[in-house]
Amino acid sequence: MKTSPMCLFNSPNKIRLDNPVATHKTPKIGRALPKDLSEQDVEALIQAPDVTTALGLRDRAMFEVKAIKNVLYL
Repeated sequence: MKTSPMCLFNSPNKIRLDNPVATHKTPKIGRALPKDLSEQDVEALIQAPDVTTALGLRDRAMFEVKAIKNVLYL
């Protein structure tokens, strides 16, 4: 791991002798972002819940609110 410039300054000046970032791990890279849904996929998702049940109505409402929110806040 590369020594930070602050540690290079601190060591000769006896301010701090250890490297506080030596134990930190570097961030992960190479992770792909999720793909956008097409309009047809969103419509199919909204229509998927069974609206004859209470849970189906709840699920449909959540999907609709999320879809509207995504359209308004793009």
